[in-house]
Amino acid sequence: MTTPSEALDPRVVPSQAWQLSPQTSSQEAIYLVREAPLRVTTQERLAAVMMRTPGMDVELVVGYLVGEGWVASYDQIDAVLLQPALACGASMDLADVRLTAEARPPAIDERPHLVRAVAGDASRHGEWPLPAVGSEVQAALGALAAAGDDLRVGQTLRQLAGGVHAFGLYRADGERLVVCEDIGRHNAMDKAVGWCLGRGLNDAWAFGLCSGRLSYEMVAKAARVQLPILASFSAPSSLGVETAERCGITLVGYLKDGEARVYSHPQRVQP
Repeated sequence: MTTPSEALDPRVVPSQAWQLSPQTSSQEAIYLVREAPLRVTTQERLAAVMMRTPGMDVELVVGYLVGEGWVASYDQIDAVLLQPALACGASMDLADVRLTAEARPPAIDERPHLVRAVAGDASRHGEWPLPAVGSEVQAALGALAAAGDDLRVGQTLRQLAGGVHAFGLYRADGERLVVCEDIGRHNAMDKAVGWCLGRGLNDAWAFGLCSGRLSYEMVAKAARVQLPILASFSAPSSLGVETAERCGITLVGYLKDGEARVYSHPQRVQP
């Protein structure tokens, strides 16, 4: 197994994965895009808790507050004070925004979508508020690959207009239960899970397949609905892998051309 050189970019973290193909299986050192929470407050009021890749945090906060209508213009932001979690003993990085006297931020109950909730302080003392997934279900790499082909065919809205994500739920042999599309991958997953729950099929699914990135939010959803295998054409984030490892979820990325990369609990995927 090769070891990558020391990462110079704070936006990535080193990790390990299992590279699988029908003929071989090998472990390798890789880098993951970093995902971490940022708590944003304005005048001691919570504005957002957002998952992001660290870097350009001031620009992120400014763009968010202006783009979401929290302030009327950039001129109403006096300063953005950043406090890294390690430096201030907090459970997440902090950004305190000082507004000018002219700023009139909306009340939380007027704009509830401004607060993006994550695990937050629950992880401060080593607790993990998500349930463990103990299913011993297994799926063959070939079944995942077949599902990948099926998901691409099932993206009818993407073929028509583009700009959407897809999420499918499948049995262990790769048989499709449902494929849903939405502009947001989180919404597509929610639709697929809701469709199955409404039909009593939540015991039938073995794995879910997403067209986009597997972040913390996607893995957390899988844990809450007891989905043992979560796969994607794309890559997971660092916190996505960490969460999957803790919750007992098998995380699969880069599903393409009959191959895949497994980031956690590889025993569920048969080469």
